[in-house]
Parts: sequence; structure tokens; C-alpha cells
Amino acid sequence: MAITTSPAFSAWRSLIIAVAFVILSAWGAYDLWVKIPHQEQVFSLYDAAKTRLAELDARKTDRENRGGGLSQAEVAEYSATKKILDALAPGGTAPTQPGKFNRVTQWFYISCILCVPPFVRSFWRAKQQSYRLEEDGALHFTGDPALESGVWTQAEIADIDMSAWMAKSIAHVVHLDGRRLMLDAYMHRNLHLIVGAIASRLHPAQWDDQAKIVKSGEESGKTAAAIAEAPAPDEALDQTAA
Repeated sequence: MAITTSPAFSAWRSLIIAVAFVILSAWGAYDLWVKIPHQEQVFSLYDAAKTRLAELDARKTDRENRGGGLSQAEVAEYSATKKILDALAPGGTAPTQPGKFNRVTQWFYISCILCVPPFVRSFWRAKQQSYRLEEDGALHFTGDPALESGVWTQAEIADIDMSAWMAKSIAHVVHLDGRRLMLDAYMHRNLHLIVGAIASRLHPAQWDDQAKIVKSGEESGKTAAAIAEAPAPDEALDQTAA
């Protein structure tokens, strides 16, 4: 049965991360150019109205001490200013002035947009790439950055480089003419089965068909001996009780 790959969760996670960065960037842009200017405008209006109301209150107190009061125009202005303050501070909660580092913080969020292209490129590459290993050992591939698309028969596959497999889940299939095809199992589902099939055929003493290291006979013997020497569960309980 042929083995076919598809984008792994890691590839989709790259897309999710890219979307998250876009959202953070849009959030920062909205805060920087819409929310913060609005907050500054509201705070400026509130501060001006509060200052003017304090002036009118002081004038009113001064004139009342001298037996007078505010003029009709000043009374109307006092009432209008009071309404402005009530509208800008509903429930008595005064608006706050944006902090001096708010704009810098929003620029940090906006800069997240620079991280989007690498993640989108990573997802798109995994989406475009596909691999299929036929039962006869022929390896089909599409979307490779260097080799584009092609088919390598079993006879054309000279070797597989597994030096980076355990650390990075990356193997390189080597063609007879020296070309190397990179297989990244981190980004492609079922690719480890293709790697395992090729590696177990070319290096059966080192790799199995699941792309796992084959234990040496000595290691297997030690494991079997350890199991044989280990006390049975009932014996272990008896030893513990003693």
C-alpha cells in the first residue's frame, strides 16, 4: 500500500501563529491611531472642563461673599460645563490619560506583522509539498524548493542520510547522481513512515520501518536479562513485606 503525506499539525500551527500575529498587529494599530488619540482627546476635554468649572466655582464663591453672584451667561456656562463633565465621567469615573509608554507598546504589537511572512511561507511550503512512496519503492515528490517535482525509483535511491533525524526529524534521500531530497517529518504527517521504509531497506541493522533506531543484540540481551531477573509481582510483594 502506498504511503502518502499531508501537512502535519505543525504546519497548521504555523498558520495559526501567523493569524495571531496579524491580530496583534491590527490591535496595536487600532490602539495607536484610534483608541489612544480618542482617549487623549477625551482627557483633554475633561481636564479643560474641570479647570473651567473650578474657575467658575471660585468666581461664584467670591461674588457671593461680596453679596453678588454669577451673571446669566456664566450660570449657563456653568450648567453646560457641568453637563460636559458628567458626560465625560459617567458615574463619577474620570477618564485617564494614556501612559507615556502606551505608544511604544503599540508599536511593539504592530511590529508583530514582520513575523507573519516566515510562518505563512512555512505553512504554504508544507501545503505545496507532498510525498508518496509506492509499493515498488518509487518515491514521488512535489513542491520541493530545490528539486521541484519528480519521481525516484527504488533503484535510483542510493542512500538516506539520517544524521539529523533524531535531533530534527529531518532525513535526506540521496539519488545516484548525488542530488539530495530533504524530508521534514515535523511538517508532514506520515512522512516518518516513508523515511522508515527507505531507511529500514537500506540500513536494516540500524533503523526499523517506523524510523526508530534498532537496538543492538547486546542491548536487547541486556533488556531481556533484566526482565528475566526481575522478581515476579507476588515475589516483590513478599520481599517488601519481609
